[in-house]
Amino acid sequence: MGACAGRPAADGLSASDHPSTILCWSVMPRGQFLDRERSRELRDWLRNLDRSRLYATALSGMDMDYDWWALVAQMESMHYHDERWPGCLAMLVDTARRVRAPSLVAFSDLYQGHAQLDRGPSGIEVATGHYEAALRLAREVGNKFVEADCLRALALAGAHHPMDESSARACRDALIRVSDLRAFDLVPKTLTSSALVLAEVGRLEAASLVLGRLDNEPKFGREYNLGFHDRIRGLVATESRADEWLAQGANVNVDELLSLTIGELQAHLDAISR
Repeated sequence: MGACAGRPAADGLSASDHPSTILCWSVMPRGQFLDRERSRELRDWLRNLDRSRLYATALSGMDMDYDWWALVAQMESMHYHDERWPGCLAMLVDTARRVRAPSLVAFSDLYQGHAQLDRGPSGIEVATGHYEAALRLAREVGNKFVEADCLRALALAGAHHPMDESSARACRDALIRVSDLRAFDLVPKTLTSSALVLAEVGRLEAASLVLGRLDNEPKFGREYNLGFHDRIRGLVATESRADEWLAQGANVNVDELLSLTIGELQAHLDAISR
């Protein structure tokens, strides 16, 4: 529905360098996320949308020292395998160093962390440092949106790292806060990291239930691209009741799943602290 609303809004804009223009481009989904039958026309229109040209035009008419949010919007809308990603990140980091707006600096650390995580296991420690720095700053200035994104990132890094107590704690804390903040776009991603941690520590029923629900969600995000879903599936497949649990999970609502997953992570932390 958001994409359908965004298209007429974008078509009706009179100036491509107006700040509202870049907001419209940034909320547009990629064509592959749209239902093939019901959204064919919109999907085809989105595939022909020259996002690079539109962003370049919009940004060229803006003062990044004041309109730095447009750089963040650009990063949010861009796949990290896009060849423009490193250059856009460098622009974001440079602007953050110059402007020093707290939320911008937090975003800069968050995306620098993502860049380190993309390097593989060697970058996890540095990525975690960036995420923690961004989280501290987001909390200092009360930016709940960035706080939720940072907690999701710490859960991601924790699940990607060899399993230890901090991984379960990071996922538990992220789920609690993301749920409290009603950051629903981050819930599936954070549940994915949490399910991997649960599967790694042998809590296969809970991990299966989460995966069963996630199988009904769109497949995107760093968690998916890092193979978390496949890793969870491979671990739970060793259990004879896995198919039964996966089927049950498909019918569990999100609130119940959040409560169950948080409880399982806490139970694991309690067990290893005894």
